[in-house]
Formats: sequence, C-alpha cells, structure tokens
Amino acid sequence: DVDETPFELIRLMLAHLEELDILVSLGYVRIDKSERPVVDESLADAMRAAINIFRHCKELEPRNIQYWSWYVAAVCGRLCIASGTWLSDKTNENKRKRQRLPCFSEARAEASCAVDEFIQCAKSEDCPMFFFAVTSMLEWKRSMILLHRHALFSTVNRLHAYTTYQWAAKCCSKISVARIQRLYDDRKIPLDVLLDVLAGRVEQNACDMNRWSMLVTALGGVGTAAEAKCNSLGKCSDECIALQDGFCFNHTLQQERKEDTWWGKSRASDWESAFFVAPGSYTSTSQDFIHAVLVASSSTHWKILDRRQVITARTSNQEASLPDDPQDCMDWLFDEEEGDNDVEIDLSHECLLPGNHTSNTLTSDDQLDTMSKITNKQVKALCLKVIVACHLLGVWHP
Repeated sequence: DVDETPFELIRLMLAHLEELDILVSLGYVRIDKSERPVVDESLADAMRAAINIFRHCKELEPRNIQYWSWYVAAVCGRLCIASGTWLSDKTNENKRKRQRLPCFSEARAEASCAVDEFIQCAKSEDCPMFFFAVTSMLEWKRSMILLHRHALFSTVNRLHAYTTYQWAAKCCSKISVARIQRLYDDRKIPLDVLLDVLAGRVEQNACDMNRWSMLVTALGGVGTAAEAKCNSLGKCSDECIALQDGFCFNHTLQQERKEDTWWGKSRASDWESAFFVAPGSYTSTSQDFIHAVLVASSSTHWKILDRRQVITARTSNQEASLPDDPQDCMDWLFDEEEGDNDVEIDLSHECLLPGNHTSNTLTSDDQLDTMSKITNKQVKALCLKVIVACHLLGVWHP
C-alpha cells in the first residue's frame, strides 16, 4: 500500500499505544495492570537509538529514500512523544496520562533540521518517490503543528501542493493523480496544474483512451453558450462564425495560452506532430461528431466547482499558486535561532494543515459515452483529440 510510509507507520504505532491506554509518563499509577505500560521517556530513548541507526544508514547511502524516510519519521516520532500531547484522535484529552518531557526543546530543534534537510534532498534528487515521502511527512499533522513557528498555515499547504504535484507529474500513478484532483477540489492548486498532470498521463501512454477522456473532462468543451454579443447571423464581435446554433467559441482560451503557467506551453508543437495527424477518412464529420466537440462540458465531478473562480485564483490568489522553489515555503518551520522555544503550540490549528484524504479514487467519467451518440472507438478517439487540439493549438473557424 502506497500510504504505508515510515511516517504513517510510526504515527499509527504511537496512536495504537495510546488507544490501548498503555503509553504513560514515569510515575503514573495504573489501576488496570492487565497490560504492561510503555513509559514515554523510555520510548523516546528507544527512538533516539533508532534515529542514530537510521542516520548512519542514510549517511552511507545518501540517495536511499527508505533510509531518509525512516530517519526523519523516527525524529518526528520522538518529537511527538516528547511533546506530551495526545497522539490519537480517539483519545480523550482530559484522560491524558503524559506530560511534556525535558527533551522536547532538543527534539524540536532536531526535527526541524531533519525536515529542512529532507526537503532540500528531495529537491536535489528530483525523484518522484522523494517528493511522495515529503508529502507523506507533511500530512502527519501532529508532528507538523509541533514544528510550526508562526501561524503560516497557507505556506505549508503550498509546500504540500508543490511536493504532491512533483510526485504526480513525474509518477503519473492513479493514486498521485487522485491526490491532485483532491487538491484542485479544495482550491489548493490552479487548473493548469491539474491539466499538466493529466496531460503527462497521456504522454505516458497515448494509446489509453481513458487518459484522453480524463484530460477532456477537465478541459471542458470548445464551444460555449452563445453570448449576448452573438447576433442573429451567428457572428460575434470577434468575427467568428458559430458552428452550431446556440454555441460560439471560447475566445478567452487565446488569452490563457499566453500565460507562463499554461499547461500546454511546452506541448503545443510536440503534440501537433505526435498526436494530431490528420485522419485518412472524413466519414466521422457528422453532426454527432461536431456536437460532441462543442458540448463536451465538464462532468458531474467538475461541475460542482466553478472553474472560473479557480482560474481567477491562479493569477490573483497567492495560495492557489505553486512555488518555484520549495525553499520559498519554509518560513513556517521552527528555527531554534529565532528563540521561539517558549511559544505555546495551539493544537486546534491542526485542521488547517494538509492531510491524507482517505479516498484515493480517480475520477474518470467518460462523457463521450454519456453525452453523445458516438460509439465507434476510432471516431471517439478522433473526437477526443479534436477537443484537446482546439484547446492546445487554438480554434480555426471554417
């Protein structure tokens, strides 16, 4: 299971000990002696021994993602133990049997350095699994809230969006794309980031029609409802001619293609020669074909979102954009030199941090099956490519 990373395993282990009511502080008197208690200070010492082993391993093999992950996960686990806070959502805070350990400040400083080094390593390695591991680390809410220096929750969410995107763009797995879809649903990333990942999946296997269909679903149709400026002759102020009554072309696409963040900026020329070769037959140019191209609007999954708001956020809302460098999103991380050791940590802000959603289902509605009469696979493939080509290369009217 891709979610069973060292970060998730150590988090679950600590939560399980607390749910069993056996993780206690030294000197706590237990009434129920059926289970042998685990003293938090002893567990922190054991975690320290594990940290030393994992540090030695990753120093021997500095590019080994497993050694890095176990090292940073153990450091974060020790921080959680030392904090004395509850470690399971099922634990009643009023019945907590632990206190903050004397080593908390030292554990916090160590964890901060480890997290910073881990993110720098992921950037230098530029490997999808390194970015996935950092994403998993950032989704451990308790350890991340303990490392927050100030209430810069939007910053850590941007960092999480960046690492998730880097993982998905390089890996293109169903689970990574599902995570990108979730970030888009939550308005944490702009539309072009989602389109870039979906386009990457097409490039990974251009023979998979479902991947083309997913890209078309996110792009939406080429045709839009006729606007007031379209006169009775089917012409609008841009001097285009609607191909079908009630529709006109989306002229804002031309402006979107000028933006540096546009998903097709580096693809237009390559895709034109690789994927958009003219067909040998024109038997598919029927009314059904034209209608399918024009009305291939977003599926139910995408209709619940206002795509225009997300596109607007891409240019005006800093939270919806991705950083160029992950180091630009590190101002939230605890820094021992800033003298923040005595700052009280507000655990109620955990809900503002990125988390791992339980659903990793990839939405893949096939709108050409549900919104048109096209059943021939070759015609369907051509229709999908025409829609993508119009978005990518521009619309030329007959």
